[in-house]
Amino acid sequence: MAAVTAKERREDEGSEAECRFERLDRDQLMPTTFGKSDLPSDIEALCSDVIKAAIDVHREIGPGLLESIYERAMLVELERRAVPAQRQVEVPILYRGQRIGDHRIDLLVGSMLVVELKSVTELLPIHAAQTLTYLRIGRFPLGLLINFNVPLVRHGLRRILNPQWRSVIVPNASSPRLLTE
Repeated sequence: MAAVTAKERREDEGSEAECRFERLDRDQLMPTTFGKSDLPSDIEALCSDVIKAAIDVHREIGPGLLESIYERAMLVELERRAVPAQRQVEVPILYRGQRIGDHRIDLLVGSMLVVELKSVTELLPIHAAQTLTYLRIGRFPLGLLINFNVPLVRHGLRRILNPQWRSVIVPNASSPRLLTE
């Protein structure tokens, strides 16, 4: 793995501005650029906080560790920043109205933002598809897919928008809330 220069580290600090929205088309396995959305500012603030926390975690402990280590470190960093987060949140999986199992989300931030953590050589299209499935099953508006096994976090960061996000957020709310069934 190539060494990261101080200049690249400084450039990494501004990565939240460079983070792309991504949409996964049914006909494609690769996510495509989606364009700027009008997500509520509370969700955008949570996303920014998570990205900054990921940068700090990566800067402190570096790449190459197990996903579970990054998960715990992210929880510590988010708690330090007073950002509400839970790890290994169970989400029921329903098929035709029947519960067929549960899935565990790595991190759920502010009850709205799914954070899927990886420590892999490279992110694959299936990782984005998996994150989108979590968003749809849990009716969450936005997800971050973060790979820590990279020289700079921004190279391992994908922002994935649930195509139905408008239907899962209560409209005209002063603070966004998720619709629940």
